[in-house]
Amino acid sequence: MTDPILQPADPGPLLEVVRAEGLLVQAPGSSFGAQVFLALRGRRHPVRSREVVEAYGFRWPEDLRIVDERTVRTWRPGGPLPFPWRSAPDPDGITDPREMRELLGSTLSGSGVEVGASASPFPVSPLCRVRYTDLFGIERIRANLPRDVPGGDAVEPELITSMNELSGIPDGSLDFLIASHVIEHTKDPIGAIRRAWEVLRPGGRLILVIPQADRTFDRDRPRTPLAHLLEDHRAPSADRDLDHYREFLRDVYAVPERALEHTATDHQRRDEAIHFHVWDHPAWLGFIGEIQATLVPWSASWSHAAVGEPPNGNEMVTVLVR
Repeated sequence: MTDPILQPADPGPLLEVVRAEGLLVQAPGSSFGAQVFLALRGRRHPVRSREVVEAYGFRWPEDLRIVDERTVRTWRPGGPLPFPWRSAPDPDGITDPREMRELLGSTLSGSGVEVGASASPFPVSPLCRVRYTDLFGIERIRANLPRDVPGGDAVEPELITSMNELSGIPDGSLDFLIASHVIEHTKDPIGAIRRAWEVLRPGGRLILVIPQADRTFDRDRPRTPLAHLLEDHRAPSADRDLDHYREFLRDVYAVPERALEHTATDHQRRDEAIHFHVWDHPAWLGFIGEIQATLVPWSASWSHAAVGEPPNGNEMVTVLVR
């Protein structure tokens, strides 16, 4: 039986708006290649498949408009277009990590925030009001993108803040908060999850996407013990943070011992955003269970291990309901 947390929002209003206002566009021969977008209300939303196109009521290929790259860039980047489910599919039958993200995004409505979207915003209904936050401004974000990701795909943040602080977001003001590949970069994950609870309304949702260690470059690193995470929350320590840098550089980049101390100290001085914490699925479930039981009174939770095959199938997902 599918968990009630996964029940999608009614897609009816979105379907009506898409049919009335949406444009299906493609710019072949440009840097966008064969990617098809739904252009709607000032943003362009990548479409995963013909199945999604037809589910939104478009005829393929009759309704597709061929445009140039400049025209595509007149719409700001947005998240992928989620499939308009009316009832949730069995999550254990999902083998595509993109579909898993779409399923979680389809459950959202109202207004919310995504933290650290960079050039990969989460799939959320275009009728949702989403604000984007990041530690850095758009130029720094573009400079840090992989070489094969166009800078024009990066989402410009409206707020510059961390997940631990969420400065400028009033308590009890959000219907949802999304953090994809962010929580592992925080020095105090418990504090970040507690802060998320504070800014959400009752019934609001926190969606977390977390790298599963055995499917990433973290595979050889020790999993972060719960006691360590509790200590990071109760008594933050620069010395403990330096230990994380040492471990990361040694186990991921194989920095030799003779250079490790200098390199780790330099990374800490520049506040490099490494994976401070590492989880596999059992360790993550234990962590979330402890938070829910003793630290932050989330009313409900749902989690799933990574689906699909590495390297893309490396994402655990969790929904926490305030």
